[in-house]
Amino acid sequence: MKATALNRPLSIRALVLATGIVIAGVAAYANTLGAPFVFDDHGSLFGNPTLRSLWPPWETVNVAAGSTPSGRPVFAYSLALNYAMGGFATPGYRIANIAIHVLAGLALFGVVRRTLLTERLEDRFGERADILAAICAALFVLHPVQTSAVTYMIQRAESLAGLFYLTTLYCVIRSATDERGSTRFAIIALATCALGMGSKEVMVTAPFVIAAYDRIFLSASWRAVFNERGAMYLGFAGTAVLLVGVVLSSPRGPSAGFESALLMSPLTYAWTQFGVVAHYFALVVWPHPLVLDYADWPLASGPADVAASLGLVVAVLMATGFALVRHPAVGFTGLWFFAILAPTSTIVPIKDVTFDHRLYLSLAGPIALAVVSLDALLARRRLERVGAVAAGVLVLVCGALTVDRNADYQSRVSIWADAAQKRPANWRAHHNLGLAELARGEPTAAIRSFDLALALEPDVAAALRGRGRARLRTQAVPLAVEDYDRAIELEPRHARVHIDRAAALALLGEFDRALADLERAVAIDPNHRAAHAALAELLTLAGDTARAKTHAQRAQSLPGP
Repeated sequence: MKATALNRPLSIRALVLATGIVIAGVAAYANTLGAPFVFDDHGSLFGNPTLRSLWPPWETVNVAAGSTPSGRPVFAYSLALNYAMGGFATPGYRIANIAIHVLAGLALFGVVRRTLLTERLEDRFGERADILAAICAALFVLHPVQTSAVTYMIQRAESLAGLFYLTTLYCVIRSATDERGSTRFAIIALATCALGMGSKEVMVTAPFVIAAYDRIFLSASWRAVFNERGAMYLGFAGTAVLLVGVVLSSPRGPSAGFESALLMSPLTYAWTQFGVVAHYFALVVWPHPLVLDYADWPLASGPADVAASLGLVVAVLMATGFALVRHPAVGFTGLWFFAILAPTSTIVPIKDVTFDHRLYLSLAGPIALAVVSLDALLARRRLERVGAVAAGVLVLVCGALTVDRNADYQSRVSIWADAAQKRPANWRAHHNLGLAELARGEPTAAIRSFDLALALEPDVAAALRGRGRARLRTQAVPLAVEDYDRAIELEPRHARVHIDRAAALALLGEFDRALADLERAVAIDPNHRAAHAALAELLTLAGDTARAKTHAQRAQSLPGP
């Protein structure tokens, strides 16, 4: 079906609105350029040496299991490109994230604009398609919840997949409505779908969601969908098969999947997700509080634990199903929301049951529904100017809230202090705040944070190690040794804690125990540069110059600071 309105040249007004979206997005995120890496940023970047070269590409993207880029080769390669251009300097990574997010906003602008110009909606919304699409895109770009996928740098995986998802849909629309460019746009759609599959697993829903869009907005029947574009959808299915292959060859480690004993059961995860999805509903409407981490989110053992959320989510699901039958264009926005959340909010257990960044692409559905529905209501009452003013105010408010939220990311201390204040029962927030305070040279404050973390979770070896380092800096050496002893009981094969305890024991004059700890560290990790260097120093003090020389030479031959 060819919609003639869709084949008109892009108007000057549309170009001006698109430029405004770019300017607004850049302005809202400009204060993040100097923000440091936080949370999983460190392990995903500094702990992945394969990302420090671009060739051969298959080795670059062969990231060790367990970190965010593993099993996501396109995302991983984007990080390698950043490293090639500027090492670990944060502005380059920030600029890339902002660019990806703004481009996703422009892709949404194109999708909504062309949707409103389809034959089924043109009579009602065609004259206002440009401005309505711009409002949707601006709210998508400026909504504060998006900071979790843009300012939290390593969650580029989410925004990058979102960009490819929206671009694929846009190209399908163009392929269906542009006679001269039909084949060209179909090829581009296949390419962007494949790139999305290599960015994050959420892209697996794209073939199904885009096919539903095709049936609702572009085609008269399912037969028409597959008669006209069946080959393209077969190609989409092929990219999904590739995604499955990549995921199986690069497992996510203990953070996700049915097989991990560290995770809750699928049924527990499913019940918990009713509360999580209700939380996402709330953030769409009222994005406060926004939190970097939810390690304390309560698990649900059954429907009684999430009764209110269960009722709300089921009601919205039923409304979506009803709308798909009676008002398909309205129902599609609900389908979009739930389908895109499905990989993380159904039964496949993920260690962290909720993160704000998972809402990134789903957000487009309720935004489009709200903007277009309110416009239709106000148009019937001839209150278009009121709607325009309200939209302008809402865009400005969202932009201001995003700038304010980005201020929380200006230091590792500020973002974790924010998380600890908003989720006081979150042991991981207190632990990471302690690490940030320790790195900033505030060991006394760090001890208080580690104390809070360990009061909530007493058997966390990482928090014990952190408090041990902080106590060592405050000269509380015996207490530091106690923390290291307990940490080693919990994680006996952690080389770094043996090195740290050796330093504390040496201060107490217990050189034999210190020497034993360093030898143990070298046995655990023969390529640990700091272990060899510390062992060489202690052997020198003990007068064993031959062995000291051997370990000093080994330390010099290994990479590291």
